[in-house]
Amino acid sequence: MDPEVLSHYYVLEVGHDARDALIKLGFRRQSLKWHPDKNPGASVERVSICNAMMGKLNDAYKCLRDPDARKLYELKCASIVFTHADDPGNWFREKFEAERRAREEERQRQRREEQERNAARQREREAQERRRREAEERQREQREAEDRERRERAERARRAAEERERVERERQEQERRRREQRQQEQNQRWHGAQEHQSRTTGSNGSTFSHFTQQEWETFFYILRVLIILQEVASNNRQQDSGTSSTPFDGSASGTPRPSFGGSTASDSSAPRSSFGESTASDRSTPRSSFGGWTASNSSTPRSSFGESTTSNDGASRPSFSFPNPPPESSRPTQEPTNDDPTTESTQSSYSSYQRRTDPIFEPLPHYSSRTRWSQTELDALLKLRRDHPRETWDNIARRLNSQFKNGRNGNAVRLKHSKHTR
Repeated sequence: MDPEVLSHYYVLEVGHDARDALIKLGFRRQSLKWHPDKNPGASVERVSICNAMMGKLNDAYKCLRDPDARKLYELKCASIVFTHADDPGNWFREKFEAERRAREEERQRQRREEQERNAARQREREAQERRRREAEERQREQREAEDRERRERAERARRAAEERERVERERQEQERRRREQRQQEQNQRWHGAQEHQSRTTGSNGSTFSHFTQQEWETFFYILRVLIILQEVASNNRQQDSGTSSTPFDGSASGTPRPSFGGSTASDSSAPRSSFGESTASDRSTPRSSFGGWTASNSSTPRSSFGESTTSNDGASRPSFSFPNPPPESSRPTQEPTNDDPTTESTQSSYSSYQRRTDPIFEPLPHYSSRTRWSQTELDALLKLRRDHPRETWDNIARRLNSQFKNGRNGNAVRLKHSKHTR
């Protein structure tokens, strides 16, 4: 059970406005009632209660007799709820609550008056603003009526000026396109020369493995003619000398024949000419090899650069094939005609080689052209990078070149993208 909360006035049994004489009288009455000497023969519990009440009486008397301490205690009583409803200390709390409610009502009254004054001022401002807008509307209508004619005259002058500017822009655009076309042609010629130089020059200085398709066709055509001439000369020497043989290089019959692929002359009576690895198994069989071909029939001389074929009439027809096709060339190739002697002879040689037509595999220039970037090409670059964030810059450059034909490389595309996205 919670202890009782009692005020000093309740302990002394005096009112909240009691004077010093009444407080002294109340202390004497309560002392006679609760002093241990006035309760002889009381139980231990009664004695403890008396001692406690005497302590409270002493505290109350000291507090209420001191004016300053009493004022502080009255302020403290305004925030305390005492146990008994008839406790005189509750009067201070009720007084404080009444004063607080009065102050709140006064504040509300002042707030309502302020709101009413603000509403009146707002209505006055709205009326003034409405009158001002009406005056401005009348002035605006007058100005519009005055400016309408001026605008019509200015519109006619503007249209004439726009027509002149349009004609001038078209002329400048045509001139710019002609300059860009000339610059692009110069860049294409320059890049073509650079590409040809880089294509025809290997890391070791060799140009054989970087021929174009037309150069490969010409090379194999000349090689085929030389092989046929060698076979004809070998057959003629065989018919003239019977079993005797003449070396390929025109030296004496007793000297060993030269070999261009590792072949050795095992018999001076067997004519041999090799550019690969060929060995003669029959002395009466002339052989010529350019890639490891060996003749199995002594009556059919053959010459091959990889794999030989025989036509229907029994004549030897060499065919040329290679495992690694020549590198792709970006230069346009001339269409074969009926008058071209290399068309029929090399048609079967390149049957397995198809030119790459996908624009993504177009070779990139070593130096990007200095053609000015248009807004359309820049927008296409930004869109490609957004759609393909993991794509390499070279592939993005190939996509742009396939669409705009401006000869960009990966480094130029990367620099342009970083400049417009930093």
